[in-house]
Amino acid sequence: MPRNLLAGLVLLLIFALPGRAAAQDVEGTEVGEELLREVMPEAERFGPKEGQPPVITAFATDPATGAEQAIGYLFFTADVPPERKGYSGPVRALVGMDRTGVVTGVRVLSYYESYRSQMGDFLRRDGHQEQYSGKSIADKFLVRDDIDGISRATVSSRALAQGVRDATRRVARAYFERAPAPEGPIQPWTLSWLELMDREVARPVVVHEGDDVLAEISLMHIDSPETGEHLVGAPAYGMIERAIASRGREGFAMAYGVYGAQTGVFSRQGWSATQGGQSYPIPENDVFPFGLAGGGLLRDELTTIGAMLLPSELDLAQPFTVDLDLGGEREVTPVEYATLLARGGTIVMAEADAPAAGAEPGSAGGDSRAGGSGDPSSAAPGAAAPSAATAGPDSAGPNDRVAASDPAAPGDPTPGEPASADPTSGDPASDDPSAGDAAAGDPAASTFDPAASPSAAAADPPVAPAPDLAPATQDFDFLDDEEEAESWSASMLAGLNGPRTVAMLGLLALTTVAFLKKRPGLRWATLVITLGYLGFADGGFLSVSHITSAIWVGGSAFLNDVPLLLIAGFTLLTTLLFGRVFCGFLCPFGALQDLLTRFVPRRFQRRVSEPTHRAGLSVKYVVLAVILVPALLGSRASIYPYFEPFGTVFFRSPSVLLWAIALAFIAASARVPRFYCRYACPLGAALAIGSLVSINRIRRVEHCTLCKVCENACPTGAIRGAEIDFKECVRCNACETLLIEKAGVCGHDLEAIRPRLVQIQRSGAST
Repeated sequence: MPRNLLAGLVLLLIFALPGRAAAQDVEGTEVGEELLREVMPEAERFGPKEGQPPVITAFATDPATGAEQAIGYLFFTADVPPERKGYSGPVRALVGMDRTGVVTGVRVLSYYESYRSQMGDFLRRDGHQEQYSGKSIADKFLVRDDIDGISRATVSSRALAQGVRDATRRVARAYFERAPAPEGPIQPWTLSWLELMDREVARPVVVHEGDDVLAEISLMHIDSPETGEHLVGAPAYGMIERAIASRGREGFAMAYGVYGAQTGVFSRQGWSATQGGQSYPIPENDVFPFGLAGGGLLRDELTTIGAMLLPSELDLAQPFTVDLDLGGEREVTPVEYATLLARGGTIVMAEADAPAAGAEPGSAGGDSRAGGSGDPSSAAPGAAAPSAATAGPDSAGPNDRVAASDPAAPGDPTPGEPASADPTSGDPASDDPSAGDAAAGDPAASTFDPAASPSAAAADPPVAPAPDLAPATQDFDFLDDEEEAESWSASMLAGLNGPRTVAMLGLLALTTVAFLKKRPGLRWATLVITLGYLGFADGGFLSVSHITSAIWVGGSAFLNDVPLLLIAGFTLLTTLLFGRVFCGFLCPFGALQDLLTRFVPRRFQRRVSEPTHRAGLSVKYVVLAVILVPALLGSRASIYPYFEPFGTVFFRSPSVLLWAIALAFIAASARVPRFYCRYACPLGAALAIGSLVSINRIRRVEHCTLCKVCENACPTGAIRGAEIDFKECVRCNACETLLIEKAGVCGHDLEAIRPRLVQIQRSGAST
């Protein structure tokens, strides 16, 4: 292809395709009545969108009285931030929920998904959205458990399920009447996530850009081993203990969890704590993520979790402020944090609800492993007396076990004053109490009875309401039930692990053996399995889309899919050690090209001239830049399918244009061995750049200065005489096998053939 024509095509794709690709993901939170009725079919009328979080109230006629009554709420997941992330970004939906906490319908409005142009609109396939109807907010919403997933799109289907779960629970917290919490000390290791937020044991540092909440970084003081293991799991808490031991700061640890559409905003740098007008920086090495070691409650609810050690200068018996300086245009709302000790709570032992021996009632002495507020007389100065008659979202939350039961909880509203902003409302920076208006003053305030839902049968029974409360109240105790909470490890095993992980481990083991043994039969067996399993059966191959998704959503693009994480880790490790092993063994499109070369008669194959070959090698790097630069600049345009035919072939795309491009690449590869790998593959270009630092390269012998056998056998044209252009080598073993078997001139002793070679050269010179 002429170079000027190629440049023109690249420019056309740069300027034309992003707009086209972006158009398919245009979202709106204003929809027609027809769609509203799909989500809540029994509604006769819909009110305006209002409240905080904003909801549309649905009304219908009560057949018993003939009067109009509210029957439920409709809301957009985008209006209940922060959002869950799919494979390439948030999945946004319209959700309906009746007044008993049962989902009446879900309709996906928009989602960024790299594979949509190749797989079709998979989240809107018949039956996928419809399966949410009838589910209770007490359900787990776990893909491949109580939610059917989508083959090859598990990450995005998980994002939809978790987004619906989170949004319905947050709306329920804001608009349903709540049962009072029992009195007694706060024991964080017994609380659900929503209860931790309601009691302000967990508080969010909010990162936003204008009115858009990008992420919440929730902070929780770890006051005991029980609390630590409950929050982050035993392995991760062990890391915290080791960090504490090495620095001598017992009791000065906080767990953090990042949640939102852009978890990549989290930084280990820029943290500080302020108390009494004095700011104390938190060093970068005192902030550490857990990675795969993380578990516990936070892994169930959040995306990225870790811990930070607080400065030893802080007085944990007094409130302090935690802030993050991102050093850019993004704004951060710091959080004022008070430990249970700072609230005046007594210290209780995990094994018994009693002060440690020798501790005075209401004192801060005794066993320091847990905090609580067991004695009302221990309330912090200025704390308002609780009022059991206070109902609605401005009072004690459903899981709150806070204002009505915890006399030491800070920020309790005094009678006649609005409550402080709900830390889980999605806008913690706002002091607008409208989050509870609909429930506090609206006769449509809703109720939910977990016992009425078959899926909630294992949940705790509702707490009996106080006599002066409305008779029907919301009880969220089902969130305490470990069987109802989505465990991260169980989620991975049920949704992404099992047979797929075993199959991936087997393929990676076979690849390792085939690569190290250098036996052609093993390599061809690996290629056939790669093509059949990774290509057509599972679709779990790597793509340049994984790089763009990592740019858009961070590490969750890999962490939510164990087989993908395995193959990505294997590819990264082998590239750094040996070069492009993935390209030679684990790329299904590369396997397809190799099989074409093996079966297409040699008389139909052509060798590219050296000048054309050298000029063509740079094209794939241009393609890589065309794909990655817009992603780095914030564009969500998925233009890679026009350059990468993997998804078109193996996902059987419905696009005629994409099939035309894919077939053109296949035809070219039948003519020129590994044509696509040589000149067009953006993922190959990325791995080629990584292979520049590879430490184990193909060895050369003295014969290579004379021999052309390996040069002729190389499928990518990476060998020229004794030189190997290593970044273009796909480690296919062809040349190394020839060297091991001593084929061609390598089978002769060089000293024996050198005199003959000299005579031939002299004879040629004399003629």
